[in-house]
Amino acid sequence: MINLKQNKGITLVTLMLAIIIMLIISSVILYNANTAMNTRALNDMYKDITIIKDRVDIYYAQYGTLPIIKTLYTNVENIKNININDNENYYVVDIEALENVTLTYGKDYKEYKQAPNNEKTDLYIINEQSHTIYYVEGITLDNINYYTIPNEYTKVKIPEVNRLKLKELNNNIATLEIYAINKNVGIQKINLYKGSNIYKTYEYTDLAKEQKQEIIDVKLVFYEESNFHMQIIDTNGNSTTSETITLKNEDIISTKEDLYALAEVVNSGNTLEGKEIKQINDIDLEGSQDNQWTPIGNYEQNENYYFAGTYDGKGHTISGLYINTNIGYKALFGKNTGTIQNIVLNVEDEVSIIEISSVNTGTINNCINNSNKVTQDNQEIQY
Repeated sequence: MINLKQNKGITLVTLMLAIIIMLIISSVILYNANTAMNTRALNDMYKDITIIKDRVDIYYAQYGTLPIIKTLYTNVENIKNININDNENYYVVDIEALENVTLTYGKDYKEYKQAPNNEKTDLYIINEQSHTIYYVEGITLDNINYYTIPNEYTKVKIPEVNRLKLKELNNNIATLEIYAINKNVGIQKINLYKGSNIYKTYEYTDLAKEQKQEIIDVKLVFYEESNFHMQIIDTNGNSTTSETITLKNEDIISTKEDLYALAEVVNSGNTLEGKEIKQINDIDLEGSQDNQWTPIGNYEQNENYYFAGTYDGKGHTISGLYINTNIGYKALFGKNTGTIQNIVLNVEDEVSIIEISSVNTGTINNCINNSNKVTQDNQEIQY
């Protein structure tokens, strides 16, 4: 009897151990199956994000904007602390804009595009600043939730690019190219400065557009050194300033301001010897009793003030020259030792003849003086 009881006890223990072992094996098999399934799901998410990132980079390089549905996505509590370079703006990636993309996840974007709903989670979103791609629903593996490809994020300064450059200089018109990128938050306004004054302002209402490029023509006054720079104001109101470029027109006269500037240059002691000055437009000096002309090369004031370059009027007219005084030279040029040619001088209602040049030891060619005080044939003096 004793032996029978012992055999029965051994049989029951063996059976219990067998059952426990089978349960353990089943649990391990089930766990491994779930782990394998979740691992596969995680790898599929990684593949999706890699594809999206590559296409987004191409899209951004081509258009300067992100391929997004332009409604802020706010269901980001699980995401917003992953990359410390993110700003507060997240958007759903517009998968349709990427063309021919096949993904495992992100199927909710079509419904979201038609009617934005922050409860949708089968979505890929992108941060406006860092351009990091996230899967909102996430994948869980070993009790850890994954929303993007793991990375060791360190704080970086997102670069801002601004450039002001001379594209073309034609006569006294400078064509400037304004170029700016702010990948952080976008650009609200660009101010182009000439010296300390705003020359032109560009304002943008499409705040999601981050790349701005403008072309502008600016007039350069004769011999005036013009310093240009631009100020970029982002959508948060912060501003950055570009480098300064300096431009100078040394040979073109096209406005009355240019002609007055020429007189100021020569009457400050610069004879412009070796320089050729070209007039490209008819010019009205709009002279008056309060706005009288001071001759170019006012030799009477200072013997060092004389013109020694070449002035070519190109057949254009100078009118509105007003001098009403008994003192000083009454002429367009006070003293010339250079070359003056191809000018038509129209002067009316003056008290005396206005000459091309009062003192000339240089050359005057093919100039016409139509002063009404001249009594020669056709009221012309040919030099």
